Amino acid sequence: MDNLFIEEEKGKLYSSPKIDFKARSGKCLISGKSTPKNTNIFYKPVLEWVENYFKSAYGSTMQLKLKLSKYDDASSEAIYNLMFLLRNGVDAGGDVEIVWQIPENNSETENYVTDIMAETGLDIEIIYK
Repeated sequence: MDNLFIEEEKGKLYSSPKIDFKARSGKCLISGKSTPKNTNIFYKPVLEWVENYFKSAYGSTMQLKLKLSKYDDASSEAIYNLMFLLRNGVDAGGDVEIVWQIPENNSETENYVTDIMAETGLDIEIIYK
């Protein structure tokens, strides 16, 4: 299985986050601003990679770090779908560690992460920076 790397793109209207997923180590990072022009097209390879990861020889452990400075509604839906794929990985015997770095006093993101934990049963560590 190959790594997945997508360079961060910054634009005036649309931006996409950096995606850096390592197959051998299971260390995965999503960072930057997530307001891509077409969210479904942008996140499709990410979701496919995660789904395939847990079916691969490497897919026993994953560490996902999210450091999103901003995300739009479409991105929040894609991230929500990602979390359910991670839940499926846990249900299949995988071990998933998720750390979400959010700015202090960002109750909207904190509530979003709390909702994800409630709906998926995943433990997500919130780090305030």
